[in-house]
Amino acid sequence: MQTYSFSFEDGSGLIDLNVPGKYFALIACNSPVDIRFYRQGKKLDLGDIKNVLSGLECTLGEMSDTEPAFDRVQIQTSAADTVTFGISNGSSRYNRGYSTVHVENVSGPFSQAVLAFADLEAREVLHASVERRYVLIQNRHATSSIFVNVSGDVATSANGVVIMPGGSFEIAGYVPNGAVSIYAETQNDAVVMVAG
Repeated sequence: MQTYSFSFEDGSGLIDLNVPGKYFALIACNSPVDIRFYRQGKKLDLGDIKNVLSGLECTLGEMSDTEPAFDRVQIQTSAADTVTFGISNGSSRYNRGYSTVHVENVSGPFSQAVLAFADLEAREVLHASVERRYVLIQNRHATSSIFVNVSGDVATSANGVVIMPGGSFEIAGYVPNGAVSIYAETQNDAVVMVAG
């Protein structure tokens, strides 16, 4: 794998590199970037990846093909940044963050409830608790988004994690122990919350 690094000190920039490959890894960047892959002057159907941070790994085409899947890569930065990435024509991988993690199996009581919200209502749905191990919030509404704040502040559309209609938000492992609040932008009686 060949590694490349480009720095932009005066704001956003565009990297346009004519390098063939099948495998791409975004190794480092501090701000989100957009990535586009081309072959013979044409942007690939799956070759437009938007608003990603480091850690992205992708293989385009089949590894058994003798021809590269792409011959040109464009990376658009969103701010002053140094972007480091790798390109390979083989099956190499870059996973610097790999480590062995010990996961303790912790069990305990769970609660589950269906919550109802009136129009433009925000409320605390979980009090602060150092015992919290898990939270799952599901928005089963067909058209309305909800916003979740886990920092102890009252949730708003400006400070909350948005859960789109049909979506869910799960917190496990490192779980915030502050109060959790939800803001519903319209009447919503289909929010399901599980906590343990």
